[in-house]
Amino acid sequence: SKLRRGIAPGTGMLRNEHLKVLTEGPALTLIQRFAVEVITGSVPSHLRPILYGDPGIALPKNQGGVRPICVGNAIVKLALKHIHSVIPRKQLVGPAQWGYAVANGPQRCAALLQQALDEGKCIIKTDVTNAFNSVDRKKLAAMLFDIPSAKPVYKYFIDRYLQPTEVHVFDSHGHYIDNIKSNVGLCQG
Repeated sequence: SKLRRGIAPGTGMLRNEHLKVLTEGPALTLIQRFAVEVITGSVPSHLRPILYGDPGIALPKNQGGVRPICVGNAIVKLALKHIHSVIPRKQLVGPAQWGYAVANGPQRCAALLQQALDEGKCIIKTDVTNAFNSVDRKKLAAMLFDIPSAKPVYKYFIDRYLQPTEVHVFDSHGHYIDNIKSNVGLCQG
């Protein structure tokens, strides 16, 4: 999706126009070098809270209550996007993933589901409540490290998730309130 001009998501406060410049020319070379630092686990430890710390956003739910979401740093996201461009998709997520880096993935998935129904097969739909915010990082790491093809992202995962993550809490007006440490869940967005 495209951001409107002047929008500055995340802790870096970089607007869409800034991010576009970072994907062209000499700036792209810097992003590519930073991507190597991220993927090899070479980001200096004193910079990790800044780069991997996330702003906590409380979105209202239709049924009441709030949905906590952490949005990652835009520079780190650009580096990860570069990593995704050089590591084959199937190597990262396998052939069963339809929602990531698959042209018309959801449509193709829907067609396969319809075909299964037409063949008289049973389909069970499940939904995980609060999936991102309830993931046990150590269990996920154990599963990830059992997948040899995911080796390129091991060090990033260790740097990013195997220690508490700083969540920067803001009020509804965008004013900083406090930092909290998160030991579970993954960054969204």
